Amino acid sequence: MSYLLTASDFSAYSVETPTQAGTKGTGGAVSLVLSDGTTLNVFDAHDTALKCLHYMNVSKLYSYSPSEDITILNLETKLLILENTFMNQKLMNLFTGTYTSGMVHWITRSLATQMETKDAYQAVGYKLVNATMNNNYDWEINITDNAKRPHIHLIDWHYVSSPATSTDGSIMADGTPIVYDRTV
Repeated sequence: MSYLLTASDFSAYSVETPTQAGTKGTGGAVSLVLSDGTTLNVFDAHDTALKCLHYMNVSKLYSYSPSEDITILNLETKLLILENTFMNQKLMNLFTGTYTSGMVHWITRSLATQMETKDAYQAVGYKLVNATMNNNYDWEINITDNAKRPHIHLIDWHYVSSPATSTDGSIMADGTPIVYDRTV
């Protein structure tokens, strides 16, 4: 199986441990089901994704496009992988994703208004099939019709490759915010 990004791509970077770490997720490879039904294997391991996060933070990158199919957004403590669909490109053009107060927020580029992910998707015309958008389970497993999925994937310290519920693994709103000490 081939992966778009492997540990060797980020060999100069380490896996940072958050100051309020909690339990590290069981991890696994990171894949994204694309709108054409194929699966893109993005990272070979959870640690590779965390090294990519470290790389993007050190390089002060907000977005990274390792292929023409996807864009990886750096939310400073989380990575959000988005397929470059019309809806996701519209989302990225109108909003800036950020992680503040333990939650992923979207800030409009013109009005400086903050909103949650589901509200930002509704603002760009996405018809919500599922009212909850908490984690990878909600938008990949819970939505069975591939055409209605937003085609996004969230990765952070708590990542689980196959979440069983809306509260497993990486979630949009953490009970305890993920914080890294980057002063050293």
